[in-house]
Amino acid sequence: MIRAVLDTNVIVSGVIKGGGPPGQLLTALFDGRFQAVTTPEFLTEIMRVLGYPKIRQRYHVTPETAEAVVTAMAVSSELIPLPPTIARASRDPDDDRFLACAVAGRADAVVTGDQDLLVLREFRGIPIVSAGAFCAVASVTRHDGQDRVGGASAGSWCPEPVPHITKSCLQSLSSLIRS
Repeated sequence: MIRAVLDTNVIVSGVIKGGGPPGQLLTALFDGRFQAVTTPEFLTEIMRVLGYPKIRQRYHVTPETAEAVVTAMAVSSELIPLPPTIARASRDPDDDRFLACAVAGRADAVVTGDQDLLVLREFRGIPIVSAGAFCAVASVTRHDGQDRVGGASAGSWCPEPVPHITKSCLQSLSSLIRS
């Protein structure tokens, strides 16, 4: 099964917008279609960001919703200790912790919307891709038109079984970041 580090911005976007690739990723994660690799510190950051007054008010994110997302993330992810820092790799040194997590957690990809990470394209052989690219290549999109997290048919992927994501799609991820 594919293992991916999800940047906080992807998770928050999936929660506040519901649909689109970030929402599809969260649904896929919670349905067990791939495994996230994260740290307790990343989960704390997700809770903190979802608790920002601007986000709570504008997107109607309740404390209960934030707690449910963090709990689901914890259950659906491999939690690893916060890895040691790495030599500066991205334009924003705060983003290097996602790269360190990917290396320490033996992730197959880093999924982000952050241009400071996306411009790297890969780090130590680990592809760095957008949520849309990951969805397209890793086949985590839904086929029933219901891609909203918590939507009426959440958990219902396809009428026919869809095979679990395999590492064979890594070749496609690598090809995608090189094009």
